[in-house]
Amino acid sequence: MAVLEIKKECAEFRANVKREISSYEYVILGGSWSGYWGYPAFIGDLEETVAFLINEGRKVVILGQIPRFEFYDRNCSLRNQRYSQVDCEQHAQRKVKHWDTPIEYLKTVAAQYPEVSYFGISESICDPERSPYRDANPIYFDAGHKSIYGSELLARRMRPNYRRY
Repeated sequence: MAVLEIKKECAEFRANVKREISSYEYVILGGSWSGYWGYPAFIGDLEETVAFLINEGRKVVILGQIPRFEFYDRNCSLRNQRYSQVDCEQHAQRKVKHWDTPIEYLKTVAAQYPEVSYFGISESICDPERSPYRDANPIYFDAGHKSIYGSELLARRMRPNYRRY
């Protein structure tokens, strides 16, 4: 796909979001913040997005970033049924990345506006050992994305804080 086509699709997507935004009381912003952190325009773009949403009368929830488990393998337990080679949870915890700087920035942005809140994913769904498993179930799909179970767990943890989303 050519760069011009991608830019056109992004512009269409943004226009659709702006059109649909009035249907929602809450807008939840989440992303791989550490990946955006190196781009000079990121801070201005995020703050512009938050200001736009507030001006549209929306309440904004900024999700923190989940830790990245570099050695996580969602098929580990399946392979262990046959070979019983490794403790999947321990193996996944061998290399975990956390990003304090972007998280602190996100908290600062949220604190600037009464309509904006920060919700820490790690604190909500990860156990104190920062495991990609919860109650022996994987809460990750891959090294840096939640599984359906992990997403549902996050939604259940968020629900008491936000009336409707």
